[in-house]
Amino acid sequence: LGSIFPDEVADLVRHNFATILCTPHLAQALAKEAEKQGKTVNVHIKVDTGMNRLGVLPENLLPLIKTINNLPTLKLEALSTHFSSADDKDTSITTQQIELFQKTLSELQKAGVTMPPLTHLANTSALFRFPESRSKMVRPGLILYGALPSPVLNSVVEEICQKENLQNFQPVMQWKSKIILLKSVQKGQPLSYSRKYFTPRDSVIATLPIGYADGLHRNLSNNMEVLIRGKRVPQVGTICMDMILIDVTEVPDVQMEDEVVIFGKQGEEEITVEELAKRSNTIPYEILCNVGKRVPRVYR
Repeated sequence: LGSIFPDEVADLVRHNFATILCTPHLAQALAKEAEKQGKTVNVHIKVDTGMNRLGVLPENLLPLIKTINNLPTLKLEALSTHFSSADDKDTSITTQQIELFQKTLSELQKAGVTMPPLTHLANTSALFRFPESRSKMVRPGLILYGALPSPVLNSVVEEICQKENLQNFQPVMQWKSKIILLKSVQKGQPLSYSRKYFTPRDSVIATLPIGYADGLHRNLSNNMEVLIRGKRVPQVGTICMDMILIDVTEVPDVQMEDEVVIFGKQGEEEITVEELAKRSNTIPYEILCNVGKRVPRVYR
């Protein structure tokens, strides 16, 4: 969906991938490489309907289509666009983008252009909030992880699930760690860098071997909770590169190597990525994307 650079076309053609494109330069580079390898490449044109990021402007779309149609090793498989504000409360921006895309398609048909077999507009938010955007293909993203982009979606998704007699979406990703050290700390002692937290009582503090180098936002310092033995406990002190501290004073029988959940479910308690995003003043996408390569993945 993000297109490619011209020096990446050889690999794309070799592996029979399709790509987004929005420039004649890339179209010609793809066609040349496809001819060299004796293949045909499927391409999707992205139309810029208001995101002003990637895509060809509607008024320049027809010349680009003509360029592609004159390159026998390229096949125009789809026209697409990308919404800037589908998860905002204000629905007018997305409605305008849908209308501009449909108007652009109509103008192409009037010009006698043979339309590609596919059009796609809807991301996760539009899939639920703008059914008129579903077209012939949709692009669910965050919802595949069982998370929602914005609280605006909560009631919409719940209503659809009830209407269709479906279970609500469940998170498919959890982030876990283990206690690497337990330490008794007296009242009034500073914890971690910059002494931003002092123990309010005699405390039991656990160290976890994760930190901002693993993708845990430093701005969550003293502003998040984790789960241990089915109980919420606070993270305390400044989040370090490779370690964080949690206060387990109220957890009976806590032990070294006990499982700790950063986000996910443990017992009857759950910490969602939406909760962490809200605490971090960001979006769920960033919480999930920031989980670093050092964190082992276990697929079940």
